[in-house]
Amino acid sequence: MSAHHHEASGKTWRATRSTLLVLGLAIAVLPFVAGTALAQHAEITASIDCENVVGFTAAAWDGRGEPGSQDWIDSRTNGDVRVWYTVDSVDPSHSSATTVATGAFGPANDFGFAGRFRAPDTGVIRVFAQAQVNWGNGADPGVVRSTGALARPSCADGGGGPATAAAPGTGLEITKSASGATVDELSTITFTVVAENAGEGVAHDVGVNDNLWDRLTDVTGTYDGPGGDDGACTLNPGNNHVKCEAKELAPGESVTVTITATTPDLPLREGGSCRVAFDNDSWVVSNETGYQAPIFSNTVQVTVTGTGCDEPSPSPSPSPSQSPSPTDSPSPSPSPTVSPTTFSPTPTPTATATSTGPPTVHPTTVEPTDPGGIAFTGVPNAVGLAALALTLLTTGTGLLWIGRRRREDDPTDPS
Repeated sequence: MSAHHHEASGKTWRATRSTLLVLGLAIAVLPFVAGTALAQHAEITASIDCENVVGFTAAAWDGRGEPGSQDWIDSRTNGDVRVWYTVDSVDPSHSSATTVATGAFGPANDFGFAGRFRAPDTGVIRVFAQAQVNWGNGADPGVVRSTGALARPSCADGGGGPATAAAPGTGLEITKSASGATVDELSTITFTVVAENAGEGVAHDVGVNDNLWDRLTDVTGTYDGPGGDDGACTLNPGNNHVKCEAKELAPGESVTVTITATTPDLPLREGGSCRVAFDNDSWVVSNETGYQAPIFSNTVQVTVTGTGCDEPSPSPSPSPSQSPSPTDSPSPSPSPTVSPTTFSPTPTPTATATSTGPPTVHPTTVEPTDPGGIAFTGVPNAVGLAALALTLLTTGTGLLWIGRRRREDDPTDPS
């Protein structure tokens, strides 16, 4: 064999070894780089009304894996999610940052929660959300998500002015009830709200308000005040905010508000629950109490049940390879589920300077928002890549050893 042939063969051999070693090292590092470059996240949407009340919805991303699978559940489960807002700043850590709620995403609340808070009268409001701990599948908490600047509506009455001092002796009280604690899907539910002046002074421009669950439809409201002071309430369809305005309440007088709505069809999404609970309350204000100091009613909770709805069947685990005894036939174990007590369906808002704002609605089911195609690549994919990297590294090392032996056996090899 010629010296020229040996030289060319040696160069080809060394190039092959180098390529395999570099490829193996690149694949070995890839799982760690990909696992930290992409992460799951919390989504946030919000709107503000004429009384400067912000309604928000925080929900998990769309998830990874087949919907309903354990992998999908774990990728949308998080035990600590924070929601906050800033005033006149795009910086989520600005000095104006105020936490309005903390809660959890899990099967018990359909991986999301919602609420309300009263924002300052002026300034640009932005609402943020971020998971504070790793997700159920071990993924990083993810980036901070923002609603962007909330557009304040154009309100004829100016909406949400500064608070005024309460008149001495004025004492408004408010109670709320529902037509039933349990109601079928696609059925009518009725809420009755009674506001009474239990003080000694006259309450002027009394307003009874209620933010209903946004899954309720066909919402209508009427009020019956003293004498001929009655009429229809107004509805903001953007957040199901019902507002009823009575002229005035003398001491001992009351106004009764009746709200009707239709419950949603269940499940709310494919593979969702056939029982969905939601709770909310009402509040009343007047010129004397000030619109920044509402008086809250008791909270009512209603559970909607699906009459023709089938609960999703859990995915069984593989059967054991051997039976404990010839007569025993092992049943497949259902996939593990998260205990409802692990995830609070009604996160408790953190006390803030605006904690006297309107009450918070916490539906236990929230439709998830589109995460914009963000996917997670991490530990679940690392095993296959690591195995491939180990194979290539082993092959490269073997080829290196064979090459060294060839050079020892062939004195004409220039390497």
